[in-house]
Amino acid sequence: MAQRTMSQIKKRSNNCMKMKIFASFIFVLIQLNIASVCARGIPILRDAEIENILYEATRPLFNAANLNPKSVKLYLVNDQSLNAFVAGGQKIFIHTGLILNSSNFDQILGVLAHEMGHISGGHLIRASQARKTSSTSALMGLMLGSVAIMAGSPNAGAAAIQLGRDVGIKKYLSFSRIQEIAADQAGLKYLEKSGQSAIGLLEFMETLQNQELLSKNHQDPYVRTHPLNQNRIQSIRFHIRHSKYSNIRVSKKLEEDYEVMKAKIFGYTKPLSETLRVYTKLKTKPFNKYAHAMAYFRVGNMDKAIELLGQLTEEYPSNPFYEELNGQIFLKLGQTQKALNSLKKSVKLMPDSPLLRSALADVQIQINKPEYLKEAIIHLEYSLLTERNNPRMWRQLGIAYGRLGDLGKSWQALSEESFIRGQYEDALRHAKRAQRKLKAGSSSWLRAEDISVASQRHLEIEK
Repeated sequence: MAQRTMSQIKKRSNNCMKMKIFASFIFVLIQLNIASVCARGIPILRDAEIENILYEATRPLFNAANLNPKSVKLYLVNDQSLNAFVAGGQKIFIHTGLILNSSNFDQILGVLAHEMGHISGGHLIRASQARKTSSTSALMGLMLGSVAIMAGSPNAGAAAIQLGRDVGIKKYLSFSRIQEIAADQAGLKYLEKSGQSAIGLLEFMETLQNQELLSKNHQDPYVRTHPLNQNRIQSIRFHIRHSKYSNIRVSKKLEEDYEVMKAKIFGYTKPLSETLRVYTKLKTKPFNKYAHAMAYFRVGNMDKAIELLGQLTEEYPSNPFYEELNGQIFLKLGQTQKALNSLKKSVKLMPDSPLLRSALADVQIQINKPEYLKEAIIHLEYSLLTERNNPRMWRQLGIAYGRLGDLGKSWQALSEESFIRGQYEDALRHAKRAQRKLKAGSSSWLRAEDISVASQRHLEIEK
């Protein structure tokens, strides 16, 4: 499994200094300040609708695993390969390729149950310990081999070095396989406890089984990072044979949500011609129109996107995500008032969504009127209650406060943004500026002080 240890995250975070914004519309493509992700430049897709579908679908699994849904973050990775992994503590990353290549929601839920098993089992921390153990074996081999070489026995020295390396690798791979089995068993338990079938997990494993015969260059990342073996598959089959929920599939509502999610991702990530070809069979289904609308939006054919969305909003007037897309299209066309109206509707329909509120705040800041700036601050501060590590939201908050003349809170928000991005000199400077403007001892002043101290420590470590 593609796990990243906390020590790796801390070491690499300094190298991932800047979050890059690739798009500011429906899908906000950003590189999060998560070292394991940043180090590889993996683009994260933030989409209110897809995240809502995934969280609602996995809520029973979270409860079964005694995990707080608010503490576990699900991130969608814009990558066509088939993969999912845990990194940075309680963060699950799901490739778009896994969703697009799945056959049903049961398979996705099976994979997510497995990943939750890694989280609840504390495998990230244990993996760090296993790596240290394997590294020690390799180091001992290197030391003994070096001594032998210096003593005039190069062949014996080389053999000792190789033996140490092999022992280290075997120790870690053995530990990794044990982790995978443990995560399987935990995932099966969570599925059973939540009254769901494990058939999806089995289907997923069986589709990957043949890939083990391929060279590593032709394997999906999931196969390379999640060691498979026949015993794991047999164990899942045994569970299914003895589970009273074996024939229970996801609800019709989740089936529809799955198709919508898949269509939206397909339309946004695939060429227009491929989207039109694939999503033409069932024109009466909303997810077909949705896929077309997303595809036309992505290539800049706004008239066609508006036409299709008009049909969807007429059929489904209470869908907040159709209104969101309408708002983003109007914003793209420079029609800010229409964008504002559509995004207000989306927030009214789903007021708890931080991403929808943030999208509305963006338009309000762009209009740049005092009453709108004040509303934008309310939306952003609400959003940051659950998106505390979102630097873009902090930056927007800083802009809104700055335009209203509240420089203290503006610089405090900008210090938050810089700190999350790993830009500690900027964070320290903004925090000091904020403290000079804020009331000493206030909550904002104290937070600026915390950022100042933490930034100073990071800068000292870097020296």
